[in-house]
Amino acid sequence: MDKQSVSETARRIALLRRLLTVVVALLSYIGGCAAYAAASKAWSGEVPPFTLSFLFWTFTAYVTMGAPFFWLLCTVIKRRFGRNKKAVFVSILVCGLYFVVPTMLTYIMLLIPFPELLVAPIAIRFYILFGSSGILFGMGYGIVQRFAGAKSARTIQ
Repeated sequence: MDKQSVSETARRIALLRRLLTVVVALLSYIGGCAAYAAASKAWSGEVPPFTLSFLFWTFTAYVTMGAPFFWLLCTVIKRRFGRNKKAVFVSILVCGLYFVVPTMLTYIMLLIPFPELLVAPIAIRFYILFGSSGILFGMGYGIVQRFAGAKSARTIQ
């Protein structure tokens, strides 16, 4: 193969990797909503209706604070550890622990003076939503990076 086709193949794989990461981000949000529904069912015995306002505000928080930082954290971890199993596990752990940031910022922005609201049942459900989204994003990102990585470019050649 000539150099031009090799570089074109590498560009296509990089584009595929980015596209798959966007799909992973959307699927991790959906998985987080499913975990929220399951936690609500276990907590109160009924699944809450997913209203447009709930979906709007949670998706806005996820798109502005969750997914970009998950992506950034996973990219930094990938550069630090490479594309191996250790990087996947660290990505899952770090993204899973990042759940606190969107929920805490909501309470800080609203200036709620009651710290007991941080451990209220609804807050715990939102922790579950963002925590499970982070875990799913870390897993999905690791899978995308391992299977659509540099080795894939070499096997196509």
